[in-house]
Amino acid sequence: MSTRPFQRRLGTLDRSSGVPLRLQLRDALQRQITEGSYHPGEAFPTEREIAERFRVSRTTIREALVDLVKDGFLVRQQGKGTFVARAKDAFDATRLSSFSEDMRKQGLAAGSRLLDVRDDVPSGEIAAHFGADVKRVRGIHRLRFANDEPIALQLSWLPLPRFDFPPESIADGSLYALLEERHGVYIDSADEVISAQTADAEEARLLGIEPDAPLLCVLRFAYSQTGEAIECVRIRYRADRYTFSVHQRRGG
Repeated sequence: MSTRPFQRRLGTLDRSSGVPLRLQLRDALQRQITEGSYHPGEAFPTEREIAERFRVSRTTIREALVDLVKDGFLVRQQGKGTFVARAKDAFDATRLSSFSEDMRKQGLAAGSRLLDVRDDVPSGEIAAHFGADVKRVRGIHRLRFANDEPIALQLSWLPLPRFDFPPESIADGSLYALLEERHGVYIDSADEVISAQTADAEEARLLGIEPDAPLLCVLRFAYSQTGEAIECVRIRYRADRYTFSVHQRRGG
């Protein structure tokens, strides 16, 4: 439910125009957002409220809302409704930092919930990162929060027995801080691969988004100050809440 009456100053739709009603409605709703009638994070009017105001079908309304979600003006949260999208903070991809550090720089409180812990034999890119001497790894799967809002799924792999500490010790904290404080290991550098994916049903449920919503996937191979391979981590961010910025310079 929206938190206040639907804005009455929106113009009516021109049914004699050659412009489809879906596009007219989309543009009218978009103006309400860009002009500040609804604030980031605020509940958007329901389909019923929009239908009463514009006298259009639910199908037309859904099509317009789908467009606004795709364009990044609205976000849908399962079981809660449709909300005005928050501004996406751009994080500097050239600077290595932990999730907790990223959130702290934005004035947000980082949090997490431990989802799963599993020990396994490394394979593929994980085995290649840690090398032949590492026979077992521990995978720590967490749901990451910013001010209690779920925005990322993080699966960190660490070599065993090198870092055989209780996973609960980082349930609500920073893995990088724990490595530095307990083991004197400072994550100094990393190689990253950034790609786009869509959320499956379970990922969508945990992140509070629609299935097939876009995710920004970061695969990171982290090294200590001595060049030792320390962590392999895959982080899947909600694309409506997280972006990266990179400063580039042309030349050889």
